[in-house]
Amino acid sequence: MIVKTAQQRTDPAVILDVVAALLESNGYDKWQLDDVAEGARVSLATIYKHFPSRGELTVAALERWMEINAYGPIKSRAPGEPLFDALIRMLRTIFEPWEKHPEMLDAFMRARWAAGGERLRAQGNASVGPMIEAFDGLDPSDAAELDDILKNVTFGALSRYVSGEIRVSEIVPSIERTLSWLKEPTERISRGSGGTRSRSTG
Repeated sequence: MIVKTAQQRTDPAVILDVVAALLESNGYDKWQLDDVAEGARVSLATIYKHFPSRGELTVAALERWMEINAYGPIKSRAPGEPLFDALIRMLRTIFEPWEKHPEMLDAFMRARWAAGGERLRAQGNASVGPMIEAFDGLDPSDAAELDDILKNVTFGALSRYVSGEIRVSEIVPSIERTLSWLKEPTERISRGSGGTRSRSTG
């Protein structure tokens, strides 16, 4: 058994890890600061010293969890790696931890639109830099269009998950189907538009 020193117990990271564990086991609402204090073996005063509110504590815990489990492990597109393969690989890096820990996705989606949630949105935007870099070599207008499509499809899939239409394990496959359609030859687009302008961003 490892006994933490007083300094280790008051490390904010220890407190955040306890909160993350409570979010996963109890859900977004069913835990109290007393539970955090007991799990981290600290006083409520110590918690409030670092995190002035429960909402701040929740957001900080989710930020740390996402950086460790989802955003940090994202690897840039390798030389010669097809764009489609790189994007799906990166999306799987983000979503597979949620597939294993769906309570964390529920907590993330609720916290994202609560007070302080803009920090989670900013962290997400900053952490998907490798996806944007993967567009290098595309025409700038194609890259911007593909970025918009990817954001809209991802947000749509997450919204369908929140509403209960799909399971967390169906999010990436639904995005993959859209990207797969985009990377295929544009004959269907040409036929559907009477032979007018067609373009592939894949």
